[in-house]
Amino acid sequence: MLNGTCLSSVIAALNSQTPTEEHHNTYQQEPPAAILPAGLGEDGGTDFEVVDDPMSVLTHVELANTPQGTKRAQCIPELGAELNVPHLAELVQWFLFEQSNPYDARDPTEITLLESPYYLGRISVFNSASSTFHAPSDLSGVGGMKRKYIRACTLWRNECARNDCVFVITDPDNHGMGGMDVVRVMAFFSLRHHGRRIPCAVIRWFNRVGDAPDPDTGMWIVKPAFSANRTPHFAVVHIDTIFCAAHLIPVYGTAPLSPSDAEVRF
Repeated sequence: MLNGTCLSSVIAALNSQTPTEEHHNTYQQEPPAAILPAGLGEDGGTDFEVVDDPMSVLTHVELANTPQGTKRAQCIPELGAELNVPHLAELVQWFLFEQSNPYDARDPTEITLLESPYYLGRISVFNSASSTFHAPSDLSGVGGMKRKYIRACTLWRNECARNDCVFVITDPDNHGMGGMDVVRVMAFFSLRHHGRRIPCAVIRWFNRVGDAPDPDTGMWIVKPAFSANRTPHFAVVHIDTIFCAAHLIPVYGTAPLSPSDAEVRF
C-alpha cells in the first residue's frame, strides 16, 4: 500500500514504454520541472525544497535567520509562561549540565539542581528551523539532498499555533526507529553559555507503542508521553539531535465519530 512514491511510479511508467532516442536523452539530461518543486520556506510557502548539491552531510539543522525579538519571550521564565511549562528553568539547567558534561551517564532526574548551572541571561526565540538531509527515496536534488522547514510558532498564517513533530536521534549506534524518537517542537531558541551560542529546542516526547511497526501499514505508532505525575513529558535538546520533520497521522478506529466526539478529538 505504501510501496514507492509518485516519482518512482512515473519513472516505472516511462520505462515500460519504448522511448525514442530523443526522448530518452532528454529525460536523462533533465527531469521535467514539475518533479522538482521549490518551497518558499520561511516566507510562508511550502515546507520543503530540493537541494541540488552533492551529499556532504547526513543531516544538518539550523535556526531561522531572524529571531522574533520582542514578539516572543526574551528570558527563560517568560518562555516557560508562554509555553505553559512552569519547570522550564529546571529543564534548561539539566540541558546545560549535559552540554558541559557529555560523558556523564546519569539520568537528568538523578542530577541535583545544585550541580547544574542556573541560566539568567537573555534568549532569542525563533519561529522555525531548517533541516537539510539525505533523502534518496523521496523527491530530492541530484545528490539526494532535501531541505524541510520545521515550524514552532504561536501564530501560523494568522490563524493558530503550529508545532511540528520531528525525529530526534537518541541512539546514533542504531539504525532507523531503533535510534530515533518522535517529539513535538514547542519552541526554538538560542542562548549564550561560556561564550558560545547554543541553539536549542523545547520538545514534548512521544512514546512508541510496541516494539515493531504496525503489521498492516508498516508504520510505527506513537502516543504523547507523560511523566510520573501525569504531566506532559517535556525536555530541552540541542538542535543537532534533530534529524528531520516527522508527519504523524491519526490512528483511525472502525466506527464513525459522532459530531460531539469529533469536536473533542480534533
